[in-house]
Amino acid sequence: MALAVSSDYPEAVDLVTRLYDQLGLDTVDHSPLSESWRNAPGSPRGSAPDGRAARNSSST
Repeated sequence: MALAVSSDYPEAVDLVTRLYDQLGLDTVDHSPLSESWRNAPGSPRGSAPDGRAARNSSST
């Protein structure tokens, strides 16, 4: 499972990433904070910045 983090402060992202790692979770970095809308309910999660769907590298 992965949880998202968004911040304008790289040191804050590092802190949260280390916390998630200690909890056994992966991190999805949606920084800077202006990109945090990607985590909002109803947003197209998994979309690339240009709006294209991101590809899952494990799918064939």
